[in-house]
Amino acid sequence: SYMFAYCDALISIDLSTFDTSSVTSIRGIFYNCSSLTSLDVSTFDTSSVTDMYGMFAHCSSLTSLDFRLADFTTVTSYSSMFTGITNGITITVLDSAAQTWINARLGDASKTGNVTIYVP
Repeated sequence: SYMFAYCDALISIDLSTFDTSSVTSIRGIFYNCSSLTSLDVSTFDTSSVTDMYGMFAHCSSLTSLDFRLADFTTVTSYSSMFTGITNGITITVLDSAAQTWINARLGDASKTGNVTIYVP
């Protein structure tokens, strides 16, 4: 939880080698990373994750998010996931179920976004 929180100078990060298969909470992992512009978490295995509270909250420069392998079926805590982000963020997801789920989270934060389904 809150692993990279308040990393104001963080613009990008390579997460391709992170093993998240046993992780249950990614609460606030990027909270207030205000300089982060794009993020590729497409390699994150979220099948065990239950807590995404505030995951991208106050990432005010974030305009692109690749979430294409994310599984949201076990997530029970997701409040403030997108609070304080930029309107019009582009988010890539795997399927229509994930698209619906992410759109609902954007709506919770009163934000707009372009949530697209990844097509290989």
